[in-house]
Amino acid sequence: MQNVNKFFFFLIIISLIIALLSLLIQTDLINKVLKKKIIKEIIFIDNKYMSKEFLMSKISTKEGQSFWLFNSFKLKKELKSFNEIEEYKFKLDWAGNLMISIKEKKPFMSWNLNNHVKFIDDEGKILNYDRNLNNLKIINLYGDNANIYIPYLKTNFFEKKSQEIKVNEIFFLNNIGWKITFYNKKCFFFPLKKLEKVTDIFENIVNSDLYLEFNFFDLRINNRVYLSKKEC
Repeated sequence: MQNVNKFFFFLIIISLIIALLSLLIQTDLINKVLKKKIIKEIIFIDNKYMSKEFLMSKISTKEGQSFWLFNSFKLKKELKSFNEIEEYKFKLDWAGNLMISIKEKKPFMSWNLNNHVKFIDDEGKILNYDRNLNNLKIINLYGDNANIYIPYLKTNFFEKKSQEIKVNEIFFLNNIGWKITFYNKKCFFFPLKKLEKVTDIFENIVNSDLYLEFNFFDLRINNRVYLSKKEC
């Protein structure tokens, strides 16, 4: 009887050892699988103006890096630092696909400076887009440091003018004024300062017969309007 008990005890010990070894082997396999789990692909959604290569160069998360080392807080901070991005959201699925959906700022103007074109937002800040945007129908801006005055121009002109009047080009002429041309070949000269005081005059002209008869309007002199039929 004593020998039988020893035999069963021996079997229990052997079974425990086998179970422990099996667990260790499985754990090792799990660890190997976990270590190999990576971010397989980073997918950008709705990036019309910036290429994937350009966006990837601006974030620290990379394809092929460890799945477990993904830092969502750091990615949020990096995406938030883009002046070009208005909104964003992202999701990393279990398969290792990181999907980043972004809403890019639409350029407000193309700023032509020394034969170089830069795109700017409605605050005059430069938008670093790497894709060809030549087909965009936006306002062309000319003049040194013209972008500095865009917030002022936006508040005192664009937000007050009729939306039906489409601006084609804006020329910033230092110490002279603003020359604004429209798609209908009409143009206006505005003062650099106190623009808000002539916006109503501009609207009155646009809604009058004078706008049909003349092409050139100069509002830079207080309480006077210079009119001409010459082409702009």
